[in-house]
Amino acid sequence: MKTLLLFNLTIFMIFFMSKQSFSQIQKINKKNDFSEIPMHIDLDSILNIPDTGIILTIGQSNAANYGQGSYDTKFISYELIGENIVVAKDPLSGADGVGVSVWTRLTDRLIEKQIFKNVIIIPIAIGSTEISCWSKGECNKKLTGVLSKIDKLKLKVNYIIWHQGESDNLANTSLKEYKNNLTLIKRQIDESIGNTPIIVSIASYHPAMIGLKEFGTDEVIRKAQTSFIMENNNTIKGPDTDLYDKIYYRHDGVHFSKLGLDVFADDLFEIIMKSEKRIRQNSSFK
Repeated sequence: MKTLLLFNLTIFMIFFMSKQSFSQIQKINKKNDFSEIPMHIDLDSILNIPDTGIILTIGQSNAANYGQGSYDTKFISYELIGENIVVAKDPLSGADGVGVSVWTRLTDRLIEKQIFKNVIIIPIAIGSTEISCWSKGECNKKLTGVLSKIDKLKLKVNYIIWHQGESDNLANTSLKEYKNNLTLIKRQIDESIGNTPIIVSIASYHPAMIGLKEFGTDEVIRKAQTSFIMENNNTIKGPDTDLYDKIYYRHDGVHFSKLGLDVFADDLFEIIMKSEKRIRQNSSFK
């Protein structure tokens, strides 16, 4: 009897704490006053909030903190660092670079349009990295470490976003090599945390290749990315950021300007919104 009473009390406390956390976040988001954010954030209470989305982001500099300017978020979202959770603020701690990322813009859009009520970002991108670094190099150690942490915490990741390819344009990576490496990365992810939807961006543009390759893009890398998407289930075509090749999209020729970040976030939002609609429609038929 005592054991049953203790169990019921525990369930009530979890429910109460998650409800209180959700209510508090709603109030803060409505007032846009982040001074009321509690210093201590309990991971379990955040995870118990209904419709919490978790997104793992992987790639090189344009998936990290190399964007132009600063960005003040409209809504609270979170970043997972190790086993701790903090309010997401640029530059995000998990990725490198000292600028801003696209991810805080994306989480604002997802929360504002009620795709998710709450979002946790797990950013691990590293600038100037080739795909081989992520499949079997130093970057892979970071990836497998994060995947192990996700598995240990029993987190359900909603999406993985891959944005990488510029360095492989410079390195003249072959189609076969790029696809084989991306396949190995997907296999490691699937084996660690299950078959999670992967949004693969089409990305190869680098201004240093203008004149050497048409428009500075690499058709080999682009074809490797698009064919990988077509050949693998639960893989979604992401934004084609090679189209953001005008000077007003890239503040230094390589990394996204404020406008480039806005367009990238808009395109990502549309892709996730459509995916979530399909998932929810399918769920309603079951």
